[in-house]
Amino acid sequence: MMPGGVSGIDVGAAARKLRPGVLILYASGYSDHPVIREHRMGPDEGFIPKPFRPNDLSKAISALLSRRGGPRAQAA
Repeated sequence: MMPGGVSGIDVGAAARKLRPGVLILYASGYSDHPVIREHRMGPDEGFIPKPFRPNDLSKAISALLSRRGGPRAQAA
């Protein structure tokens, strides 16, 4: 749980204000929480439920990067 009533979605929105277009991968052990259920994921966002294995995390990151065209496309 995040302190102060702040959600990961709130942190993602703040990150976008600082760096528009940033890729965000949310991770939570509460995948049925209303904040997660009601949030409409954009093409630059992903979600992975906890607990996860390193291989699962790698796949989730790869899937998110592939939507953008990979790390090289982001740097261009």
